Amino acid sequence: MSRDLQVFISVYCKLENELKGVKIKRKGTYSTVDMAMVQIQVQVLNDMAKTVNLVSKSLNDTSKKKLSLFLHMLLRVLDSRERKISDQEVEDMKLELRRLHRVSQLLVLESEPTFQANGNTESVAAPHREASMLARSIDKYNDSQDERFKSVLEQLKKALKSSLALTDKARKEIVKAMGLKQGHWYKCPNGHPYVITECGGAMQVGKCNDCGAAIGGNSHRLLASNAVATEMDGATRPAYP
Repeated sequence: MSRDLQVFISVYCKLENELKGVKIKRKGTYSTVDMAMVQIQVQVLNDMAKTVNLVSKSLNDTSKKKLSLFLHMLLRVLDSRERKISDQEVEDMKLELRRLHRVSQLLVLESEPTFQANGNTESVAAPHREASMLARSIDKYNDSQDERFKSVLEQLKKALKSSLALTDKARKEIVKAMGLKQGHWYKCPNGHPYVITECGGAMQVGKCNDCGAAIGGNSHRLLASNAVATEMDGATRPAYP
């Protein structure tokens, strides 16, 4: 069982215990403050779950581990809270949820192939460094930091788009150098391109050099999880009939 799940279950059990009085329809069990605290905890868990579900499929293994660490920290804070909670603590938690949203956006960008290929270029590295500092900062998160985080993420997105344009140019040069007709280029389930020479038909199953996913196929039949890489040479179907 992961540590995130352990803390999540701890918070859940606390909430379930708090709500036992409501389940058996006892009157007067809760004060307004009690109900407000339970409502806040439920909302925080709900927001965290929504964020994870939204981005999890777009993250690579490294980014998933980073997200797990951040979630663990928030869950520990939530688990430590008792019934009483100040208005300031409520606002602090809301701000940390906003930081979680920004962090998840950063991790999605870190998982993109263009970041993996161009992360060391200064135009990409500079905004990434600042975004990482905002994500890891131990200072209390505030509105101005959130605005800055948002702005830096936009800078990082633009830098990655610019590097992608260079990648497209290089891609065309690679296709030209290979000298193959259309339909020889394919891509793995994660979008990484590869080429099949000879007739262009898949005759064996291999592993993607970038992510290890299964590529190719058998008897000129491409794996269902793979596809023609139209972005490489404009082909819409395999070269082999």
